[in-house]
Amino acid sequence: MNNCIKLFKNLDEQCIIVTSSYGTQFFLQLLSNIDQEKISKIYVLDGLETIDKASLEQIAQNRVDRFDCKDDYLNYYLDEVDKQDDFKVRLIDSVFISAEDAYQHILDNETFIDYLLNIDICPIAVIKTIKNEMTIYSSIDLDYPHVKITEQEHLVMLERSDIMDVIQAEIKQLIN
Repeated sequence: MNNCIKLFKNLDEQCIIVTSSYGTQFFLQLLSNIDQEKISKIYVLDGLETIDKASLEQIAQNRVDRFDCKDDYLNYYLDEVDKQDDFKVRLIDSVFISAEDAYQHILDNETFIDYLLNIDICPIAVIKTIKNEMTIYSSIDLDYPHVKITEQEHLVMLERSDIMDVIQAEIKQLIN
């Protein structure tokens, strides 16, 4: 987390944050340690549910976290049309690193579980304190304004390209 805090403290321009799935809870915990004024908008793509160890272990058992090469990884997550979209490829690619003999997820399964079980926040309570412009897409019902998505749309970037198109357009507008 210290590397993430350092990254945010070094931002010299406005940014848009896109957080999804379990990364959402990590980001919400990080918010208390960073200058939120540098964030122009936050997109939350699910990840607000309560985390329990049994669910995490089941996810980790089914989670592929190593691939022989980048193409194998991209083929696993993206169809041919999505692989032509540079934005989606960069977004998906941002959670993997090239290792000596493989292309692997930044968090291996054991680290993934440990890191999530040590997050001690109430996601909705944190969200209610955020002053930034924010759009939330959630598969669970919330006592907070949000766009309802289905559990199958959990990986919004892959299943709902219309949502990613909106996010991509806002990012392009911010950097131009």
